[in-house]
Amino acid sequence: MRKRHVVPALAAAALLASATAVLAIDATARVTFIDREAGVVHLNNGDSVIAPADFDLDSLRVAMTVQVTYDETSGEAPYAATAMAIVDAPAAAPADDGAAAGEAPADDAAADDGDDEDNDGM
Repeated sequence: MRKRHVVPALAAAALLASATAVLAIDATARVTFIDREAGVVHLNNGDSVIAPADFDLDSLRVAMTVQVTYDETSGEAPYAATAMAIVDAPAAAPADDGAAAGEAPADDAAADDGDDEDNDGM
């Protein structure tokens, strides 16, 4: 009679273990925000993760692409990341000079006198 209960219990345990393993996420995503004080990295896939203790958070920048492994079994984000690596970094960080991308720097704009006509004396 005991053997009848052992088999279903083992099957349930195996199912639970496999379901837990399935919830581990291995994702490649772009960093959208970094909370350095909390150690939390927000990703463009909508999730946020706590960086692993051995990850150099100072090397991470917004817009970098990371490969991250984390487990959603904890229920709510941020999820604890078990591995994180930078996959791709943008070629250059945007300039912080106030000019929008594609706009001429302020020095070039000053050279323009504002009128769109030729100044050939006619």
